[in-house]
Amino acid sequence: VEGEQYAEAQVVLERAFARKGVSADREQEVPFLNSLVVAYLKLCLREIKKGDRGRAGAYLEQAMVGCRRVLAVREDAYAYLYLGYAMDMQDRAAEAAAAFYQSLQLQTERPTMIGTYSHLAHSLEKMGELGLAANALEEGAMRVSSVELYEELAALYERSGALEKARMARAAAAAVRAD
Repeated sequence: VEGEQYAEAQVVLERAFARKGVSADREQEVPFLNSLVVAYLKLCLREIKKGDRGRAGAYLEQAMVGCRRVLAVREDAYAYLYLGYAMDMQDRAAEAAAAFYQSLQLQTERPTMIGTYSHLAHSLEKMGELGLAANALEEGAMRVSSVELYEELAALYERSGALEKARMARAAAAAVRAD
């Protein structure tokens, strides 16, 4: 049943994505396109789990096309976030970090910001930029009072051998937790 649902979703997505001018008001296309992008990213992950890298890559490319279509209409936090995911999946850490950073400039929702700061830090860490990764986690943790980001910061410091900084990050997490 699940396979049939994905197959049906794929057909619907391909038809919808192929349509030109979803609405007269391009601004109204943005939520629709972002939903398509999420669906394509989920299909991509599903194909990766099945071991079909070719189909996964095709879905990933469709997700990126959708992000670019949204960004052609307006600056959009979710489109940059999803573009960052897609770039990260292609091991394009610098471009992923830039997309995550752009997303953060536009975001106002705390839960989304926590995840975006985390993804930004992971991209920076992949690039070997541990200091910038730590800065991103610290900025995010302070900006949104996030225990999760302080814990990630502590783990990053532990991986890099900065144990005193890790201890301080864990203490900050405990202080936020206590509030």
